[in-house]
Amino acid sequence: MLVSIIIPIYNVADYIEKCLLSVLNQTYHNIEIILVDDSTLDNSIEIVKTLLENYKSVIEIRIIHHEVNKGLSAARNTGINIAKGEYIFFLDSDDWISEDCIEKQVSIAKEGNVDMVFGDIEIVGDTERLSKWWNFDSLLDYYYDREVIQKLYYSNQLYMMAWNKLVKRSFIIDNDLYFKEGIIHEDDLWSFRVMLVIDSIGILNQKTYFYLLRNGSITKENSSKNIIYKYNIGIEMLKLAIKQNIQSQNYALNYLISFIHRSVFNNTNKKETRTCIKKANEFFKNKTNYQDYRQSNIYLRSTLVLPYYLTKLYFQILGRLIKYHLIDSPYLCIP
Repeated sequence: MLVSIIIPIYNVADYIEKCLLSVLNQTYHNIEIILVDDSTLDNSIEIVKTLLENYKSVIEIRIIHHEVNKGLSAARNTGINIAKGEYIFFLDSDDWISEDCIEKQVSIAKEGNVDMVFGDIEIVGDTERLSKWWNFDSLLDYYYDREVIQKLYYSNQLYMMAWNKLVKRSFIIDNDLYFKEGIIHEDDLWSFRVMLVIDSIGILNQKTYFYLLRNGSITKENSSKNIIYKYNIGIEMLKLAIKQNIQSQNYALNYLISFIHRSVFNNTNKKETRTCIKKANEFFKNKTNYQDYRQSNIYLRSTLVLPYYLTKLYFQILGRLIKYHLIDSPYLCIP
């Protein structure tokens, strides 16, 4: 079974050699490597070419060049379109994988005939800035029920990042699961879309991916640009969750209000927060949308139809009610 490993490249001269060597040294050899040069400004591609000139391998390696920088989503989409493999594996160019990563994930995929395999992750670097929410020790080897898979994802037992997942290419193509271009946090939206349609996954309870969390590699959470993108993704999730089950709707609602909550209590990005609440109000003023969400969590919905000046008080009241177990609302992110 051929696996296509897609590696976008942009300004990673300090990391690309380690990343690429981890792929070239895989114990599983039926792979192709697709390196997408997203118009990198440094000498990353020269490092790649030098490494490949001195490395004898039967693995097919292709370097694709973008004439202009298009972003991570576009680079991944380019890889998807030209991939020959039955399965696709996304690898960021500043990370690396264990030498048996592909072999172990292929074994899971073959045995269970699943659309996607999740491998566990080792976080390297500035780990204090990232909480590990998932624990694979409590998971089964396979799941074949969409709602059960969604429940695992919505409760943060499965991670949202696109990398370290062996994904059947036909599943991506048939469900039009390309990455939305021109945004950041593209994995948030992509993974949510995946969860709306996936019926089978496999779990590899082994750390096969080493995620390098670099200083400055993650957008500041409270920056205006970051908040705007998160809000827009939340609105997009609301639209996608229409006609879906209640847990999908609640996840979309909770995704959106979590950033409203953060902005309100940090007293940041008031303008952007007001804009988001206005968009949510407009969304729920549509009678069809409101009707489709009528069974979803009322506390979440209420947050998005309040004026901005009442949101802080509303969050404070909810927090008290939850603290004293006067309401049971597991989806709410109120501390």
